[in-house]
Amino acid sequence: EIKEVVVPFSEGKVRVLDLPEAGKPATFRGAIGKYQMQVTNSQKKVKAGEPLTLHVQVKGVGNLERVEAPSLVNEDGWRVYPPEAQFTPEDELGIQGTKTFQIPVVAEVKKKETPVLEFAFFDPESGKYQVLKSVAEPLEIEGKLPDTKAVIDAKEVRPTNESEGSNKE
Repeated sequence: EIKEVVVPFSEGKVRVLDLPEAGKPATFRGAIGKYQMQVTNSQKKVKAGEPLTLHVQVKGVGNLERVEAPSLVNEDGWRVYPPEAQFTPEDELGIQGTKTFQIPVVAEVKKKETPVLEFAFFDPESGKYQVLKSVAEPLEIEGKLPDTKAVIDAKEVRPTNESEGSNKE
């Protein structure tokens, strides 16, 4: 749905500044505004190889429609799948609201805690980058995980070309 909105504007100059490079977090993906993040997980136990879905709400003021999902602080031992996202505006302009993400992750090794998520944004009021982090929660993985060493070894096996070196003419 496209909606025309008239915004009153008095004449003046607009000064656009580049974002500072100093202090830019590695997980910064362009979010500008003021945000809060809440991460919930209703699963305390998950079967080996099955996904755990992290429910994330990023709420605040900014271009929420373009906000990307928070990142895992440490992806080691986790396979991360593309998240589903939904934006719920709370004003006519769509600059205030909530963006909800469902992030499926699968443990590739035994884990005792959920992964920690990080969301970085630039706060134009303070002129600084802010980083929000979730808290790891206890997690129990039931069953046996695949032997990751065998998987790693299989990935490192390189096919050989039997005809290499045998072209003697």
